[in-house]
Amino acid sequence: MPPLVHGVHLSKLPLERGVDLSTPPLVHGIQLSKPPLGNGKQLSKPPLEHGVQFSKPPLENGVQLSKPSLEHGIHLSKPPLECGIQLSKPPLEHGIRLSKLPLEYGV
Repeated sequence: MPPLVHGVHLSKLPLERGVDLSTPPLVHGIQLSKPPLGNGKQLSKPPLEHGVQFSKPPLENGVQLSKPSLEHGIHLSKPPLECGIQLSKPPLEHGIRLSKLPLEYGV
């Protein structure tokens, strides 16, 4: 049976700040079930910082980094847009497609 803490089963305790108390208790977001390593940090599992599980990619400004990061609302998994030109196609210069022979002086 799970140990009792203050007469409450740890397997039934609610989550506190995103920490699951059914596993061995966390001290300052550090897993102490195995002998701790230097500075008391258990490095086999990513430590918790402020209730954030870093086994998943951390969030930066609310953006999940496992997906391609967004810069100004543009998905970087697709070729980035420069001045509204899609670089997967040959770039346009002054409205002329360079995959065709360029026009010089309108000729």
